[in-house]
Amino acid sequence: DGAVLGDLTGPATINGDDGFVFRLHVQDFGAPSDPEPRHPDLYRLQVFDLATGDRVLLREGDVASGDVTVFEPR
Repeated sequence: DGAVLGDLTGPATINGDDGFVFRLHVQDFGAPSDPEPRHPDLYRLQVFDLATGDRVLLREGDVASGDVTVFEPR
């Protein structure tokens, strides 16, 4: 689909409580200024409880404003 994919993972704190991990997945479809029509960039944010493995948060959708930029690894 032409998107450049990016993933981030790290520790998370919710309401002052440690013991969570976040996973962020993004799809970069190019800059808004590109001449070709494009799909908005997409994101999927998940937070998991490390003790149980349960997912406690899921948010996903189009990036409403701004631009996600994913750089290819060197």
